Amino acid sequence: MKTLWRLVAAALLFVLATVTTPRGDPGRYEYKGQWGSEGKGDGQFLSPVGVAVYRHYVYVADTLNHRIQYFTSRGSFLGKWGSEGGGPGQFREPHGVAVAWDGTTYVTDKYNHRLQIFTSTGSFLGQIGSEGKGDGQFRYPTGVAVHPLSGEIYVVDTLNRRVQRFGPDGVFLGKWSGEGEGRLGYPLGIALSPRDDLVYVTEGGGAGGRHRVLSFTAAGSFVASWGSEGSAHGEFRFPEGVAVTGDGYGVLVADKGNGRVQEFTSAGDFVGAWGRRGAGDGEFNHPRGLAASRYEGLLYVVDSGNHRVQFFAIPVPPVCGGTPRDGCGGCGGVLY
Repeated sequence: MKTLWRLVAAALLFVLATVTTPRGDPGRYEYKGQWGSEGKGDGQFLSPVGVAVYRHYVYVADTLNHRIQYFTSRGSFLGKWGSEGGGPGQFREPHGVAVAWDGTTYVTDKYNHRLQIFTSTGSFLGQIGSEGKGDGQFRYPTGVAVHPLSGEIYVVDTLNRRVQRFGPDGVFLGKWSGEGEGRLGYPLGIALSPRDDLVYVTEGGGAGGRHRVLSFTAAGSFVASWGSEGSAHGEFRFPEGVAVTGDGYGVLVADKGNGRVQEFTSAGDFVGAWGRRGAGDGEFNHPRGLAASRYEGLLYVVDSGNHRVQFFAIPVPPVCGGTPRDGCGGCGGVLY
C-alpha cells in the first residue's frame, strides 16, 4: 500500500511540474482553440515560426512553405502571399513577422538576409538589407518588432549577434550587440514594451547563446537578463518567441525545448508557466512564435512541430477608444 501511495504522489508531482499556472489565477491561460495541420494547402503549415496580430487579424510566417498566411482571430483563412525564391515578395524561410499601426507588414526573410515590407494584404512595398556585416546588412535575421508609436523597426540580426534599428522609412538608425553581461550571443526573438520603452530579446542557446532573456532600453543600453539552461521554473531550453502583456508589466516567453510558455514580470521574476510536450490541446512541440491581441484578449502560440497555431484567453486591459497610434493596433511580439 505504501508503494502505491508513493507512485500516486510521484505522478501528481510530475503533473504539477509539467503543467503549471500562474500563482493565484489557475484560469489565466485558458485554452480556446487552434487551427492548422501539416501540409501545403490554405490554412496548413510546414514548421511555422513567427506570428503577429493586427486588429482582428493574425499573420503567420509559414516558414517551410516560404509564405505568409493571414487569418481571422479564430483561424478562418483570409489570404496568403509568397513563394520560394529570391525575388521581390519571395522568401527563403520567412521567420519573423510584425505589423505596424497602419497595416504595414514586415517579414524577416532569413536565408535571403533581408527584411521585406508589404501592405496588410501582401502587396510588395520594398526591402531593407543584403547579406553582410555592415550597417543595414544582415546575416540570417530572425525576430522583428515595430514600435507602436514611433513606427521604428527593430530587427534581430542573428549571426551578426546584434539588433539593428530602422526608421519607418527604412533608414538605418543604430545597432547594438551589448557588452559584458548584456552581450548578445545568439539572439532570436524580440518584443517591445511601449509602457517603458524596454526591448526584450531572447537568446536561443546555439552558437554562443545562453538560454536567457535580456532587456535593453530602446537605444540599446543593457538593463537586465534572466534565465539559464534547464527545465525548472525560470529556466529555458532554446527560448525563442517573446511577447509583452497588455498592461506592459509582464513578459511571455516561448520555452521551445521545454514545450511550454513562461511568464515573468518586466524585471524577470517568475510568475507562472503552462504547457508540456505533446500534441494535445494546450500541449506543444517546439513552441516558437508568440503574439497577443488586446482586441480579442487572446494569446497566439505558434506550435511549430505540430504545424498549428493555438490560442489562449488571457486577461488584458480593455480596448481603448482611440486610434492605433494611441495603442490600439497590433504587431509581432507586442500587445497594443
